[in-house]
Amino acid sequence: VSDPNRLMKTFEFESYFELKAFVSEILSYQEQVAHHGKLTVNYRDVIVEVYTHDVNDVTELDKEYAQMADKIHQDVQFYFMEEQDGVIEEF
Repeated sequence: VSDPNRLMKTFEFESYFELKAFVSEILSYQEQVAHHGKLTVNYRDVIVEVYTHDVNDVTELDKEYAQMADKIHQDVQFYFMEEQDGVIEEF
């Protein structure tokens, strides 16, 4: 069920290690901007939902959050794609 007062996106990952890196980066970002989205973590995907609680709607801050989530996803995928030896250490 889609809610026009929220931004929601599912991010998919090739491995649990990619997912773990993404969640870690998103949590750091949330703390930096003091704006916390809802993360639903599954084995190979994360559903990110964000809106501004005070106004029960999407604000500019939510749009910036969504753009950052997309960038973090791209960065994580690029990092893991560049892994040469196939062994990925835990963070």
